Amino acid sequence: MSKIRIIIFKNLFKISSICLLKIKMTSVTPPNKKTMAIIIPTRERSHKIKKLHEQWFSVTDPSIHTDCHIVLDNDNESTYERLPGFIYHIVDTGGKKGVVIPLNKIAIEIANDYEYLGFIGDDHFPRTKNWNTLMYNILIKNGKFSMVYGNDLLQKEHLCTHIVMDSQYIIQLGYFAHPSFLHVYCDDIWMYMGKRKNNIHYLPDVIIEHLHYAVQKSPTDNMYMINNSRELYRSSEIIYKNLINSDEFNSTIDKLN
Repeated sequence: MSKIRIIIFKNLFKISSICLLKIKMTSVTPPNKKTMAIIIPTRERSHKIKKLHEQWFSVTDPSIHTDCHIVLDNDNESTYERLPGFIYHIVDTGGKKGVVIPLNKIAIEIANDYEYLGFIGDDHFPRTKNWNTLMYNILIKNGKFSMVYGNDLLQKEHLCTHIVMDSQYIIQLGYFAHPSFLHVYCDDIWMYMGKRKNNIHYLPDVIIEHLHYAVQKSPTDNMYMINNSRELYRSSEIIYKNLINSDEFNSTIDKLN
């Protein structure tokens, strides 16, 4: 073989190797994440999800990809109509009530698919046009481990009864709401975590109204009675105080990076 042919062969081999390397790199590149997912666990309140559906697409900015994930208990899912444009999940909570178990099950499942995950209760109602864009802009501005919440017209700045956060919280912690809780006080822990990271932000002009029975915006129902019982509040308060005074918990939050 002539020297010229050897040189050409070597050059072709280099080009082939580079092309193969590029193909391999491309094949392992993860697909682009979608922007935002809002998770709404619900039980015995199909009428509230219907009302939300009537409002959702008129106030949610389609330019910011925002999926609405409805999470149903397996022993109650048949009472819910599958409404177009919403994503439905069925989970087994082992008979336990409250938002934490279904919220965590789906958040863990989808966290790697989205930049940001949010929680809105089934008795919340977004009223501000383009609320998702307004929240997204704050999250982007404040970088990793940012959190944002709007005005629920009940607790307002004092408590994030709904929230959107960097999905890295869920990916690194392995939960969205602390699994020690069932329902109440999971939002208190979000507030505590966000303040400890110095990266939680309140938007007073973004209305996500909390239609709570305590202010006569919803009728008292079975879920309110179970999830707002004195016993649950007392036990959850103890859990909350133990967590915020726990070196292990605080160290875990501090080490998120």
